[in-house]
Amino acid sequence: MPYYPSLFETFAASDDREGAKRAADGLLRLRNRLKRDLPPRTVSETLLLATWNLREFGRNQKYGSRLPESLQYIAEIVSRFDLVAIQEVHQNLHDLKRLMRILGDWWSYIVTDVTPGRSGN
Repeated sequence: MPYYPSLFETFAASDDREGAKRAADGLLRLRNRLKRDLPPRTVSETLLLATWNLREFGRNQKYGSRLPESLQYIAEIVSRFDLVAIQEVHQNLHDLKRLMRILGDWWSYIVTDVTPGRSGN
């Protein structure tokens, strides 16, 4: 069984063993589904690209910050690709930095300019 340390640290703090089991089971189901539905990654023959609009990612006002369990699911999906473009990352990079901690040191990110005002995020 894969080990998700930050997830279990979160649940250990609240002593929520049922929550930890539910999250681990969900992550294993997701992992198996991704393994089935995505092409395998290889060093020399594939480049898996993804784009994902993570609605309001980093905005705490309307929807609140992502739950630790949700970030684990997002990290599981992102980790299956070589390059991922994430849209709707707001000026508050808290959720993005939490995601990067889960993904580990071998992942990095760059950010682009923002479109200010109502027309952009």
